[in-house]
Amino acid sequence: MRANLHAVAALAFVTAASSAFAQTFLTIGEGWALVREVRTMPLRQGVQRLQLDDLPPGIDLSTLMVRTRRVEMDLQSWSLRREPAAPAPAGNEVLVWTPGPRPGRAASVREGPISVQVEFTAPVARRSVDVEIVYRTSGLSWSASYQVVVRGDRVEEREPLSADLTGWVRIRNRTGRDFSNAVVRLVGRRAPPPEEVVKPPGFLILDEYSPMSDLWRWRPPEPDIEYEYALPYVVHLASGSEPEYVLVKSERIPAARRYVLRAEEFTASLAAPERPLRKHILVANTAANRLGINLPPGPVQLFLGSMRSQLLQTGDLPHTPVNGEIRMDLGPSGEVLGRRGLKSRVPQPAGDVTETFVLEVTNRRDGAITVELDEKPPLIFDWTLIRSTQPCREVFRRLQYEFDVPAGGRKVVEYSVRVKPPGL
Repeated sequence: MRANLHAVAALAFVTAASSAFAQTFLTIGEGWALVREVRTMPLRQGVQRLQLDDLPPGIDLSTLMVRTRRVEMDLQSWSLRREPAAPAPAGNEVLVWTPGPRPGRAASVREGPISVQVEFTAPVARRSVDVEIVYRTSGLSWSASYQVVVRGDRVEEREPLSADLTGWVRIRNRTGRDFSNAVVRLVGRRAPPPEEVVKPPGFLILDEYSPMSDLWRWRPPEPDIEYEYALPYVVHLASGSEPEYVLVKSERIPAARRYVLRAEEFTASLAAPERPLRKHILVANTAANRLGINLPPGPVQLFLGSMRSQLLQTGDLPHTPVNGEIRMDLGPSGEVLGRRGLKSRVPQPAGDVTETFVLEVTNRRDGAITVELDEKPPLIFDWTLIRSTQPCREVFRRLQYEFDVPAGGRKVVEYSVRVKPPGL
């Protein structure tokens, strides 16, 4: 009888100690999170039962792991135990907002935490050991946003530009429990995925099950690579909260303005009308600029000088790696237009073909500008650059130009390539 009482007391002690968190590590993605919690507890040799309290109701129990670094633990089984519901307050009414499928509706907090009792075996006993509880759960999401204040000449855009950059991360905790003393890492794609991928309409009636269908059958776009971003400090995420944390803040950093013509956004025809180039603000993501961290994608609000109360323009900031170039896309500019297309095609005696392409940029602004051309020859076969009227760099089979265009001026770039048709 006395031995049984000692066993029950030891089990109760283990259960109470298992509720203490030493550290929490969160990896938050798009509506999911990987949680790694460190709890300090005594360890008995042989079969042991451990009650894990304060777990989120959205936990995926198939991913639950209980482990230590020094002792090998063999998880045998687990059983779910829900916390008793809190009594309804007398004399008061509680309004519950149920979220619908449409965006913009208020999100509700999940029900309260749950408890899971696990049974495992340990080869040795320890008076105190750090146990890692690892699992995946839903209910956590995040987003990033930026504000930029620029100072410089608005007419002569080649003049030096100064910028203040501040970035925030908002984390939404809809798990139904708090996360204290948490080290947070965020995982996201280069750009947010489309809400719905729909097969485009076609004009040919083709057999989708023919042996050649893999050449033309429509496939939804593959998801982009996921990148990791780290918050620079430990945070507390209360249940139902949406706190914002400063991710980056730097003032008086040098910046530049560019107008970009990207080949995929322009029809390869000189008969097509001119299209606007996109305006970008460029900042070096380096430690010298008090930056130098991975920056997630997000919307940008642009303000001019000290007029912080007046929004000048909005744009987008894509994923930017360390030591990369922050390119804030401010959208099309109706004052800078461009066009590209084939000028001539001359067959050669050796069977090759020389094709000449033209790139045109028109500046309707009152000041000079700097233009970037990111050209990809509209060719299927192998090609080799022969000559170009402007210096360029060939990067990953693309031609990159950078030059100035005077106020009210026009710039024409011609380049020729030798196209080699495939042999039979």
